[in-house]
Amino acid sequence: MSIVLPQSVGEVKLFDTTFRDGFQQGGDMQMSDDDALKTLRRLDEMGVHYAEIAFGGAHKFGADLIQAASKLSFGQLKLAVFGRTRKAKTAVKDHPDIQKILAAEVPVGVLVCKSRLVDVLKSLQTWPEENLAMIADSVQYLKSAGLEVILDLEHSMDAVCGRGGYGEKISEDDARLNLSYFWEVVDRGLVAGADSIVICDTTGGASPEEVAELFDRLTSDYPGVEFGFHGHNDNDLATANSRAAILHGARQIHLVINGHGERCGNSNACSLIPRLQLKDGIPLVTLEALQQITSLSRATANALNRDPSDRAPFVGNFAFGTMAGMHAAPEAEDSSGVRRNPGEYFQCQPEAVGNTPFIGVNRQSGASNIMAFSKAVGVPLNGAQAKEFGKRFKEIIEAGGFEISRTSFILACRQVCGDHQEFFQIGDFEVTSTCVSGLLRNKAEIRVSANGQPEEHIVANGDGPVDALAKAFCKALGQFYPAIKQVHLGGFNLLALNVKEQETGALVRVLAEFTCNGCSWETVGVSTNSNEAALKALIDGYRWFLQEIAPQFKKEVAETTAKTAG
Repeated sequence: MSIVLPQSVGEVKLFDTTFRDGFQQGGDMQMSDDDALKTLRRLDEMGVHYAEIAFGGAHKFGADLIQAASKLSFGQLKLAVFGRTRKAKTAVKDHPDIQKILAAEVPVGVLVCKSRLVDVLKSLQTWPEENLAMIADSVQYLKSAGLEVILDLEHSMDAVCGRGGYGEKISEDDARLNLSYFWEVVDRGLVAGADSIVICDTTGGASPEEVAELFDRLTSDYPGVEFGFHGHNDNDLATANSRAAILHGARQIHLVINGHGERCGNSNACSLIPRLQLKDGIPLVTLEALQQITSLSRATANALNRDPSDRAPFVGNFAFGTMAGMHAAPEAEDSSGVRRNPGEYFQCQPEAVGNTPFIGVNRQSGASNIMAFSKAVGVPLNGAQAKEFGKRFKEIIEAGGFEISRTSFILACRQVCGDHQEFFQIGDFEVTSTCVSGLLRNKAEIRVSANGQPEEHIVANGDGPVDALAKAFCKALGQFYPAIKQVHLGGFNLLALNVKEQETGALVRVLAEFTCNGCSWETVGVSTNSNEAALKALIDGYRWFLQEIAPQFKKEVAETTAKTAG
């Protein structure tokens, strides 16, 4: 099958709307002013043309960002502020959205207008001609103030495709009226002086075929006019629709870092840019900028306190990951250190987008995956050791533990190959929860020994069973290694999994997070008992600290060993 792409697409302007439309996603999207400014600088460095930073200062973050960003100087990036066209029967100079755009002192004003007849009549409750006048007055007013004006045509894809509320098809007569009115809106916006007209798939119900057909006509009927596209992801087609728009003539595309946005999100910059550049040959950014897109994705997710999606195309941790042995074999190196058939299961070179290949281990994996992954982490196992690894750590592999914790995988490899330090030994432990006078009390007891010294028996209370166990264990371990107290235990993530063949009981997987002096690491524990799973994760976490994070412990361990021997 051969798909013919346009001979020359021409320049496509990238319009980032992370701080406006992206922030309309639920879940309390928040970012510090400092992180927001860093993100804007990164967008500028990548070659993005526009950044829509606020809805006319509608909330404090937007107002603060407008003020802070106005003090910065950018290269190519232009700051834009969004607002509605004037209200019906209201002077444009008195409309608050228009005045807030002007007060922001940005070079670009983005105006949104109704382009579907039914919305004019029912939502705005005004006449079609008055809406056209509202558009013209608002565009002309901002143009007279020296701004570049981008006109967003809300519901324009639904207007063209004959859809009404809930995306349902409307009568043929109503569809004709809506389509005719859409063309009137386009004409009026251009006559008023809009620099670009943006087609909005407001409900995310369009298809790539519909988008392509519309842009073919737009570019044919309005040669030389800059049309853009703003896609929503309600049908999981935002990125595909944006691609179709560009391939058929769009010269401005609206994107959000990581695809955040209202309801199901917006067109994802981190998917669309690599796709168009690497597969369609459309140079949206420089090759150097493209190599920063994974970093941009993850830095933005961190700034929003959101976990990056491991499965995100191009930029996810597992985007270039292989778990099944057959898929990992081409990436494995032979005895000469040469990979057999690199890239057989990868859609592009990971380095092109700043990502790295990942060979992981889960229940689909065989010895070849274990060998390849162990070599990647610097603890290579041979065939026999890999088979031993699979038997010894079957439970963790079944639970996907090594997918989420490289630290625990490294420690497990060291155990198998005999390069492992115990540092401490765990004796008995017990966790109890009792209800006293309506209050739940959690108590943990644990026995810990190290380097032949007398065993420590510690009791501790906690907010929950796992918390009590963590406090008791940390206190006991601190008797032997005082620097353990410097380690901050960030928390636990418990997940119940019913993956055992006999299904006699669900496995519990616990992920523990640690930080110390700027270092962070995660470990995993798996058991049918949540307390035991948590303890296993704690054991790995503190052993990693003693072996890797705190080299000063070599001296402390040597002194302790010398005292014991003496």
